[in-house]
Amino acid sequence: MKKVTFILAVLLLVIGLILVGCAQPSPSPTQPPAPPTTGATPPTKPPPPTQTPPATQPPPTTQAPPPPTVVAPPPPVKAVKLTFANWLPPMNPCTKVYEQWAKDFEAATGGRYTVEVVSGGALASIPEAYDKVANGIVDIAMFVAQDVQKPFPVINMSALPWSHLPGQVYTEAWKKAIAPKGYMDKELTGVKLVMQYWGPGEDWFTMDPINKMSDMQGVKMLGGGGVKPDIAKALGAVWVLGGPADVYEKLQKNIVRGVAISGLGLEEFHWSDYLKYLIDPLRMTGVIHNVVINKAAYDKLPADVKTILDNMDKDGKYSMKAATDFEALCAGTIDTWLKSGKGTLIKWSPEELAKLNAIIAPIWDAQIKSMNDQGAPATQVINDFYNALKGMGIATPAVGYTPK
Repeated sequence: MKKVTFILAVLLLVIGLILVGCAQPSPSPTQPPAPPTTGATPPTKPPPPTQTPPATQPPPTTQAPPPPTVVAPPPPVKAVKLTFANWLPPMNPCTKVYEQWAKDFEAATGGRYTVEVVSGGALASIPEAYDKVANGIVDIAMFVAQDVQKPFPVINMSALPWSHLPGQVYTEAWKKAIAPKGYMDKELTGVKLVMQYWGPGEDWFTMDPINKMSDMQGVKMLGGGGVKPDIAKALGAVWVLGGPADVYEKLQKNIVRGVAISGLGLEEFHWSDYLKYLIDPLRMTGVIHNVVINKAAYDKLPADVKTILDNMDKDGKYSMKAATDFEALCAGTIDTWLKSGKGTLIKWSPEELAKLNAIIAPIWDAQIKSMNDQGAPATQVINDFYNALKGMGIATPAVGYTPK
């Protein structure tokens, strides 16, 4: 009985399973059968990237952009002006040299310093020039030591009876033998040299012929200082102290009968109306033009500007031009006067020249003593200069003097 029951149960289970299988729907032909389950989770397909919509641009504005910031340049540095007192007239060749020097100095300083050259004596007359620059009333000035009431023993050596030679020859010898040796240091107080050169030699003009020394007896001669009054006295002439501005009136009024001044004024100031003779053997002595800057003004200059100033005429560019151009003007004036027939050159015989040298020799001795008394090494300075001229081929550098 138990066996029959078991078989019936098995049959019922089989029939049930068959009925369940028949009841499931058949798979769709468009869907592939599912893969067998392996227990692993199938990979998940990444979602498509999200696209960000473009940002909305603001409409263009009609307002102009602000202007760029402009940085203002620094204000220009105001140039320092130096005043230059020049008593020579504006058309004098030396004045032209000073003006060119001033332009070149301004350019060399990059415009930081300017120099105003005031000519014609507007800032300082001939005798005032040194005092005004030494005392700082003007910054720069040109002065002649013979016209100053102050001892300049070395510089005034130019006023000794040197032979008549072109100013540029004397300037060259001076630069070689005197200027570099510090001989002038003690006498240039309160100022510093800018440039220095010899002007044309002094000329002795007269209204009457002077053919020999004795013809000078009692003749009234006008001129400046230095040793010229001593020479006139030795010749027996009468000396009248004065300058170029005095010449015409004193000739016109017959106060003097001659002048011992360079011949520039023969035509320019009409001296040739009265002066008829040039005495060749008496053409001696010279004059030095000194351009200086006030020492305190110099000390205030920046170091680089001091160097510029010190080097401006180191090679003699300006001083030699001033000497050469001034000499050419004076020599040309005298040459024109002689060639025109207005003037006559008078020479003396060898016998008269020997007498002249004899009376001039004591003047040298007295001047050497005076220089020594003022603290200058007179003999050394004079001999250095004399020998420099001899070395340049000058046969007779002086009248009445040879080194001992």
